[in-house]
Amino acid sequence: MKTLYVLLLGGLLVATVAPASARRDPRYTIAMQPFQAINGTARFDLEKRLSEKEWIQLGLAMHTVTRRGNEIQVTLLADDHEINRLRGAGATLKYKYFFHRWFYYAAAVDYNRYRVRYNDNVMHTYKEDGLTFHEYLENIDTRQDFNKFSTSFTVGLQSSVSRVFFVDVFAGLGYAYSFYDEDKESFGSSIFSAGHRGTFPACGLRFGIAF
Repeated sequence: MKTLYVLLLGGLLVATVAPASARRDPRYTIAMQPFQAINGTARFDLEKRLSEKEWIQLGLAMHTVTRRGNEIQVTLLADDHEINRLRGAGATLKYKYFFHRWFYYAAAVDYNRYRVRYNDNVMHTYKEDGLTFHEYLENIDTRQDFNKFSTSFTVGLQSSVSRVFFVDVFAGLGYAYSFYDEDKESFGSSIFSAGHRGTFPACGLRFGIAF
């Protein structure tokens, strides 16, 4: 997460020293979605201007939820289940078209990979002296991997706060499908979870700089 903040601060420095004329018609933006940190996600976006009304955006994300001592962690990505740890990374590609100075349409594709460790009750099978035994084990540390793909369509409002800073708020609808081992916990009943399959509200709030 520290690397993301360093990149954002570096972009801020570039935007600050850039000529005023260049900042009136920026070609690049760097932005973050800080409120996602509440859910253990650090995300930043880099955008490039394609034409007067078109932009292309690349977003990168890191997901980290770690157990602290005896405290079992809870995150929306794990469907509000108690987990021991969650690690992951993701990437987003978004196309934006400004039909007004501040308003735009956007279409995005997104991929995220999650690795979740949690305690589960399992049936252990083993053989001894030619016989097969079944042993029920409780609170066994278990790993579940998710490969989640999604697409979304949104409408947004991106307004300049100054020549450098801007705020971007967007909302729309998306569809996600997650691949995982269905013999383990799916973490899929919440629309925000790693294992969700189906529609979900695609919304967010970004703060960034333009240069």
